[in-house]
Amino acid sequence: MQEYFVYPTKFLHATNSLTDDQLAMIEPLAIGCHAVDRADIKENDIVLVIGAGPIGLGTIQFAQLKGARVIAMDIDDAKLAKCKEITKVKDTINALGDVEEQLATLLNGDLPTIILDATGSPQSMMNTFKYAAAGGTIVFIGLFMVMLFFTIHLFIKKN
Repeated sequence: MQEYFVYPTKFLHATNSLTDDQLAMIEPLAIGCHAVDRADIKENDIVLVIGAGPIGLGTIQFAQLKGARVIAMDIDDAKLAKCKEITKVKDTINALGDVEEQLATLLNGDLPTIILDATGSPQSMMNTFKYAAAGGTIVFIGLFMVMLFFTIHLFIKKN
């Protein structure tokens, strides 16, 4: 929080062709792109993106570019509706309902192979362990400053 700071120019990219609004979108899109790269998403993956804010929306779009089936989840129906409008994602889940039942219905008893949590909510992050398929991948995108606890049986109970 200061008026000026020093930053190496090799990390800066000048542009005269983007608007301020477009420039403001670079960071959230870059975060979503990085998360999708870390998850190593493949075409046959089922991806659950939790959090339909700006970073979640970008994450959904980059996962879609990989050809994966993408499901969006949030606690806000208005955000989910906007998510469908922006990303054209087919399936959404309201996290305030029975998520495991909704996933089972959508996926015929299967679970997502990849979960990307863009909420920054420790509770949401802890719940990801219940939603991942056996051998699945979980990527935490959001930041938080508390300890994260989970029950080990959520890993070993899956076949």
